[in-house]
Amino acid sequence: MTHEQLTVSVAIASWKNAVGRVDKILSELTEEQFLQEVAPGKNRIVYLLGHLTAVHDSIHTILGVGERLHPELDAIFVSKPDKTIAQLPPVPELKKHWTHVNNSLLEQFARLSPQEWLERHMAMSDTEAFGTLIRKLTLPGRLENRSVRIRSSPLTFLSNRPSTNT
Repeated sequence: MTHEQLTVSVAIASWKNAVGRVDKILSELTEEQFLQEVAPGKNRIVYLLGHLTAVHDSIHTILGVGERLHPELDAIFVSKPDKTIAQLPPVPELKKHWTHVNNSLLEQFARLSPQEWLERHMAMSDTEAFGTLIRKLTLPGRLENRSVRIRSSPLTFLSNRPSTNT
C-alpha cells in the first residue's frame, strides 16, 4: 500500500468512525430529546442533525463527486439559526436524509483514486490551490532544515545526567 493509499484509507476509516458515533447517539434519542437544547440557550439536537446533514451534503459538490441530495436543507439549517423556522422537517425524515447523504458520500469516497483525493476541491480557488501546492513542494525542505538545526544544537541537558554505564 502506497503512502497516498494509506492516507486515504485512514481518512475514510476516520469518517466512518465519526459518522458511526453520531449514528449511535441518534439511535438512542427519543423524539422528545431531539427537541431539547444541547445546553441552555443553545441549538436543539434536531437543528444540529439538520445542519450536519446539510453540511455533509455540500461535500458532494465541494469534492466534485456529484450533485447535492438535499439542498433544500440549507435554507432551514445553514442560512438561518435555530428557532427561527416555525416548522422543521420531522426527525425521522432528517435521520433518513442523514443516512442517505452519508451512504452516498461513502460510495463516492470509495470511487476516488488516491490521486483524486489530493486534487484541488471545488471550494478552493486557483490561487489557494497554487499556494497549497507551493507549500507542499517547499515543506520537505523546511522540515529538513529544522531537522539539521535540531541535530546540530547542543544537548546540554544530556551532559548533566548521571552516567548509566557502571
